[in-house]
Amino acid sequence: MIHRTGEWNMLMLGESILSLLIVDVEENDTYFVTFYAALLTVILLQYLHFRSQPHHANDHAMRRHKDAGVGFIIIHQIYSAALIAIGAAFTLMVLEFTYSYGEDGGGHRLLAGGGGASMLDPGDRRRRTAILFTTSLASIWLCLDCMTIFHVGLKNSHDRCQCSVTKKINTKGILLILCRVGLLLFMATLSQYETDPQDLATWGLLGVVLQLALRKLGTMYLSADRVHALQNDDVHNGARDRLDPEENKWPNVTHGQAHPPAGKD
Repeated sequence: MIHRTGEWNMLMLGESILSLLIVDVEENDTYFVTFYAALLTVILLQYLHFRSQPHHANDHAMRRHKDAGVGFIIIHQIYSAALIAIGAAFTLMVLEFTYSYGEDGGGHRLLAGGGGASMLDPGDRRRRTAILFTTSLASIWLCLDCMTIFHVGLKNSHDRCQCSVTKKINTKGILLILCRVGLLLFMATLSQYETDPQDLATWGLLGVVLQLALRKLGTMYLSADRVHALQNDDVHNGARDRLDPEENKWPNVTHGQAHPPAGKD
């Protein structure tokens, strides 16, 4: 599942790259800023995806619990749709550079000979494009957070914010969560006060960079290692193997490693 969903994600992001390349426009500085900002956004979304997903079978939602696995599949469908939507938004943003505007404010296509007036008012068209872009990008972030919760579990997620032994609140960790929520709300509402394609692409790139920075800080202040479950034992890469192997596992469990026959090294 980890392997297949990773390939699927690369396919969806590849469609976003194609969306940027299929539009033939008159190149200028504004277009290049929009194009390369969108290109870097897609690249960083790929990095954000694989940074958010587990790399070990035992850490996956489908191995943790059947209900978590079902929830992961449902969210992943929404996530895939959001990835396709952001590719369509990039196409519409780049298409803005195929229009020219006369004194009457009417938009005329420069692509493929031009001559046809746009069906929508330029301001209305840009507003719709902005809504599609910001909504899809915010949905991607929200789906990644939801899938992470399904992988980790609500209880373990709560344990990251409060020590189960000392009951001390993880202030820095909670502050990071609030920053991520604020960034999500900012991106979801950005279309209400920004519709310019260049500015949208720049804000989208900056938002993904901030998401990666917050997740990097999260590895420092919101560690998923169950330190208190291991009591006084040192935590290292094989720490989870010393936990109860039957905890939170449903009956249909396969082993990720081959076990040698009994009596052989």
